[in-house]
Order: sequence, then C-alpha cells, then structure tokens
Amino acid sequence: MPRPREKSPRRPKLSARQMRMLIDRYRIDFRGPLSPSQWPEGHPEIFNRVRQIRLIEFDEYRPDETTDRGFSASQLKKCAYELFKVANTDRKKRANESDLRRSTEPLVFRRFREEMKWCQVPLKRNLSSHALT
Repeated sequence: MPRPREKSPRRPKLSARQMRMLIDRYRIDFRGPLSPSQWPEGHPEIFNRVRQIRLIEFDEYRPDETTDRGFSASQLKKCAYELFKVANTDRKKRANESDLRRSTEPLVFRRFREEMKWCQVPLKRNLSSHALT
C-alpha cells in the first residue's frame, strides 16, 4: 500500500523588497500577452490554438443544455466556478504543484467519473439483454 504523501513545507512569504531583489537579480520581466510576431519560432500553431480558445463563448461551446449527458449549463458553470475558487486560493497561498494538483484534480476528474458511471449502465443492460445462446 503506498504511503500518503507528506505536505511540502510552506516557504515564508517574501516582502516586497525581497521580491524586487529577486526580480532584479534573475532579470525577470513581466509582460502581457505576446503579439504573434513575438511567438517562438516553430510554435505558432500552438499559440494560435490557445488564442482561439479564448474567443469561444459558452453558448457556442454548449448551445443545448441537455446534450451533455444530464449536466445542465448551470451545473457546468457551478463546477467551473468551484474549480476557479480552489485554484485561485492555492495561487494566493503560493501552493506548490503537488498541493495545487491535490486540491484541483478531484474537481476536474469528478466529471469524468460521473460520465463513466453513466456510460457503463447502458452497456451492462445491453449485454445482459443480448445473452449468448
């Protein structure tokens, strides 16, 4: 049986002065979104796909609330908001990757588990009603 993972120790929050010193020392530059001319060579198709995702409206993505195997638009929005709140809290706490994954993965994968349960029920019925003779 695998051992439960220990939580990573939290680092103390840096003061504004310490943060500025690190930014200067490592020459960190915070910039907004890059224009297509600034994208790394060989990767424009990836950057373009990401850019196109932001243009999709929810109504285009899921125009019919009943087509998503029982999930309504309000349920999807509620799940998305719940995921946003958890991720935002972790970001503010400066959580490491392990802690971030531990808090967000259950929310993300819950949807897949629910879909799997739904998909398996009809399959079992079909198999039992068409027994081999």
